[in-house]
Amino acid sequence: MHNRKIMIVEDEAGIRDMIKRFLVKEGFKVVPAENGEDALQKLTAEKPDLILLDIEMPGINGFEVCQEIRKQMTVPIIFLSVRRDTLDKVKCFELGGDDYITKPFIFEELLARIKAN
Repeated sequence: MHNRKIMIVEDEAGIRDMIKRFLVKEGFKVVPAENGEDALQKLTAEKPDLILLDIEMPGINGFEVCQEIRKQMTVPIIFLSVRRDTLDKVKCFELGGDDYITKPFIFEELLARIKAN
């Protein structure tokens, strides 16, 4: 069993719930966040050990969320995105992201990346 707490910041409920079910089955504690604002509100109280962060969300996008998180803490951030452009990936790393996974992905890859961070 893992004791790590993972925050999933994903505006698409189906994707968020699917990732949550997989991670809970793997023994992780999960904090779902529906969007960037929700994530930033929960951040201090929940103190996640790792954040899975979508880029394209209504309101505050993933790039902005990452910038705000980095002002508060150094928690590992893995971006999850449909964006495949190299410049988007570079921007994620420049903002302080630790890893980048393109959607769709296989859960075994996600699990390996989580364990590596």
